[in-house]
Amino acid sequence: MIPLEDKFNDILGKARRGAGLSFEDLSKRSGIAESALKDWEAGRGVPAESQLDPLCRALPLVPARLLESLHQRWYPQHPRAAALKNFLQIPSRYGDMLVNCYLAWDVATHEAALFDTGADFDLLRGKIESYPLKLTHVFLTHTHTDHVAVLDRVIQAWKPALFTSRKEYVREAKPIAEGESFAVGKLTVDVLETEGHSPGGLSFLVRHLGEHLPSVAVVGDAMFAGSIGGPMFSYDRLLENIRRKILSLPEDTVLAPGHGPLTTVGEEKRHNPFLV
Repeated sequence: MIPLEDKFNDILGKARRGAGLSFEDLSKRSGIAESALKDWEAGRGVPAESQLDPLCRALPLVPARLLESLHQRWYPQHPRAAALKNFLQIPSRYGDMLVNCYLAWDVATHEAALFDTGADFDLLRGKIESYPLKLTHVFLTHTHTDHVAVLDRVIQAWKPALFTSRKEYVREAKPIAEGESFAVGKLTVDVLETEGHSPGGLSFLVRHLGEHLPSVAVVGDAMFAGSIGGPMFSYDRLLENIRRKILSLPEDTVLAPGHGPLTTVGEEKRHNPFLV
């Protein structure tokens, strides 16, 4: 089982930094000692449940959902994702973390799209050759190093068409923007602009994976199961894009993040503490 990307302290840190608050600011807003806030964010100790309401009002976060994270009571359930025989999550080790890439393919033609590359070329090659697949497209959610670690080797090995945001251009890539769609065999890949974690962050909605099967949104580091990506570019735009472009999808849509396990739109609406 792939662990959740963010723990309670990670969520606190992202919310505080995203809101542009110092520890002193947050202490004044919440009435909680600055030393306690620093300890919690560093993973030392946890707040009393009575402290969650003022803390969440100051950030803001949803108290009941933050409590789930604090006590590790939630893990995403997505039973229909198991029926997706032509969509594959591939976690690989990058330093001290796991990063995901994904393959989606037409079951008849075996034409395939890769979303990000992960960090383990041999693992990826083994998956592609085992089916076997014809890699025709590579779509990048963003260009942070962990997501494109083996891009050069992928391009050299299979010579697929490469697509990325015009705001995060990569040599030999075709710049793409929201509203564009691509055919990968019978699959359709729709482009969504979900910047915030990075200036050119993209998500990709993969449709027509099979009759009566949900679509999949590959969301990169826009959001994770029970959390969001670090707001390195714009916290407000990241949250707006998540609400308007990702959570507006049908509730059974599978969300495929850059780190951590698969989740669904419905699960995030009910359990993500950032979605006030």
